[in-house]
Amino acid sequence: MDSSDVVSTGGLAVSRFLSRVCVGADPDSYSGKRDATRYTEGAPMEVMLNPKRPSRISNVYMHNASEGGCAFWFKKKIESRSTVYIRACAEEGVDPWVKAHCTHCTVGIRGFLVGVAFEV
Repeated sequence: MDSSDVVSTGGLAVSRFLSRVCVGADPDSYSGKRDATRYTEGAPMEVMLNPKRPSRISNVYMHNASEGGCAFWFKKKIESRSTVYIRACAEEGVDPWVKAHCTHCTVGIRGFLVGVAFEV
């Protein structure tokens, strides 16, 4: 990572991330056992797996997001408990990276559906 990319954790970083990726998204009508509202929308995001190799940033689309984490479609498998850095694609400037960890990675028709939990 270069010096302009700050890794953020905590509620403020998550709130900022959600405000970017959930614009225009509708709340999921099924609440199930969830503590927080989940939003579904195909917002663009960036994912980085290794901060020592920032040239390997991947552009992905969000599958869903809530205050606890988010899910996105990815081209390759990510191991559970791996650290993942995500950020919203910003029209102005660069948003900070939000640190998260992989909670599940399931193969699907569009690649791998990866779920991550924010580190707060």
